[in-house]
Amino acid sequence: MESEACPRIAVSILNWNGWPETFKCLDSVRALDYPDYLPIVVDNGSVDGSRARMRDWAGKHLRDSHAFAEYTLEEAEGGGEKEKEMMLDLCGSKDRLVSIDNRENLGFTGGHNVAIQYALSRSQPADYVFLLNNDATVSRDCLTHLVDVDRRANAGIVGAVVLEADGASAQFSGRTTLLRVLFRPIVRWELPPPEPEGEFWESFSVHGAAMMVRSDVLRSIHRSRGEYFERRLFAHWDETALCFAAGKAGFRTVVAKKAIVRHQTARSCGGVYNPVSYYYIVRNRMLLVRDLLPPRWRVLFHLANLPLCAARALYNLRQRRPRSARAVLLGLWDGLRGVSGKWKHHDQEACQ
Repeated sequence: MESEACPRIAVSILNWNGWPETFKCLDSVRALDYPDYLPIVVDNGSVDGSRARMRDWAGKHLRDSHAFAEYTLEEAEGGGEKEKEMMLDLCGSKDRLVSIDNRENLGFTGGHNVAIQYALSRSQPADYVFLLNNDATVSRDCLTHLVDVDRRANAGIVGAVVLEADGASAQFSGRTTLLRVLFRPIVRWELPPPEPEGEFWESFSVHGAAMMVRSDVLRSIHRSRGEYFERRLFAHWDETALCFAAGKAGFRTVVAKKAIVRHQTARSCGGVYNPVSYYYIVRNRMLLVRDLLPPRWRVLFHLANLPLCAARALYNLRQRRPRSARAVLLGLWDGLRGVSGKWKHHDQEACQ
């Protein structure tokens, strides 16, 4: 790929008390065949020594110590420091890394917002931002395929095909619609591609563990609502809201068939049955339904959602997970009341 034809990509990875997964993710990123990317690790207030370990990792893996830039949240949002930025731009993609310290847990939405603001405010701003979960690993040619598909489809948001960590099955390999997203698991949320032999296909939303967003899409969304991801959501359903905002602004969302990512299901948020995950999944879906669905569909959603949440709570009680059952009911209650932002029990539940 010619240098003048090679868009700059910022790879945003969030870390919250998960440095072993983050380092595995970084190892896969450093193996990418794409020539111009900048890995950015945003630490969301970890208390497990992640930042010190990040410095050690950089010292062992990067050729030049000047290729490792550490920023506070304020420094990052201002585009970084001139001298550090110059050194980063002189180094190859595999031998540079940016670490941003948020000092507190801003969630998926707030954490990525900081990385996006930094990436777009640099002296050499990114043309794309690739949002990657720290519990995911990328195929070597992933970014190459994502960029190629965006150019051919003129989309704006391009998602990867997301497989389970062992590659045995897919988490997301097709397409979806707004109703299927919001009404799952009552209906199957994913449809097969309209043309399986095609290199890409359109979808309402993509898997949030691995999605690439063009800079003009991000700037357009920021102009319309003053932020990139909706911070009120904190975590979960954030990619759905972003894809909806992009579509409203006239941009397409597609899935790239050959861009492959392997993802450990819910590892970054404590597991599938973690109370924190349950709370945000239940609450945020209700917040989005209020904004995205017309009145008739909202009534139908609530008629289906109330017994579904009750069943989830009972299931967790039977499995001797009372904290998860409680989180489901609290998410339902807060969703009905329109409560947003970080859950007041987040830190307490996440530390147990």
